[in-house]
Amino acid sequence: IFTQITSDKGTLDLDVPALTQEAVFIMAFSNGEGAVAQATVEDVADFDRAVLQWKGDTGFEIHAREFGAAYGSNGHIWQGSPGDVVGAVTGAGGFTLRYGDTKSPEALLAEVYSFPKATTGQSGAVELSVEAEVTSNNCGLEIEAQTLEIQSGGMLKTRNLTLSVPECDATGN
Repeated sequence: IFTQITSDKGTLDLDVPALTQEAVFIMAFSNGEGAVAQATVEDVADFDRAVLQWKGDTGFEIHAREFGAAYGSNGHIWQGSPGDVVGAVTGAGGFTLRYGDTKSPEALLAEVYSFPKATTGQSGAVELSVEAEVTSNNCGLEIEAQTLEIQSGGMLKTRNLTLSVPECDATGN
């Protein structure tokens, strides 16, 4: 779930990774109107996906460390080094995409990590973590998020997260 703002003409163009083969996308507008779109995504089973979603400027982000990668090294995928779709298609590694417009009040944000399990030539583990830098917007607060992960067999696993952020003297950590 994420908030996007349409253009002055009411248009919006997005590419959103599907979580299921029969994907359903629901648009809800602030005036109470909405729309529904459905798509069959044949290659959704070729990717492992994890989603992190939250509300507001809380500093949340997904970190994926592929095959033992250290922080800051090749294979550490996160907002600062998001990888790309081309690399995923060729099997080089995963990528993250962030959705949501922080200009909207009380914006809902989401980050999706996708890993190309069907095309990678590597074997091993991908370690995922949810992190939040201490900022002036979140210091001293209790912040919340939710994770969504597709398990084998197509089952969706959700987990609610609550994080007590250190006080403002820890900003930057």
